[in-house]
Amino acid sequence: MNGGRAPGSVLVRGTVVIDVDACKGCELCIDACPPGVLVMTGHDVNARGYRYPLLVAGCTACRACSQICPDFVFQVYKFDDPVELPGAPPSPGATT
Repeated sequence: MNGGRAPGSVLVRGTVVIDVDACKGCELCIDACPPGVLVMTGHDVNARGYRYPLLVAGCTACRACSQICPDFVFQVYKFDDPVELPGAPPSPGATT
């Protein structure tokens, strides 16, 4: 049951801004994310040569990523009202 949302839609309660170039690709944020909406790039790397996380729809603004990140690459923003976005999050391990 999706609470009246459109089929395949995702309810988003917040978002994160990721400082891609500061990331060292440790992947701690991936496992720490309760809704599982952070995925590591597959082949894309930052200026320092590290893979980095990407956000897919479904963020709850829980701040787990920002709390565990040793490099402080996350800025978390919680929306006043949830936003419904089309499309479902990709499966874990998705690559770009």
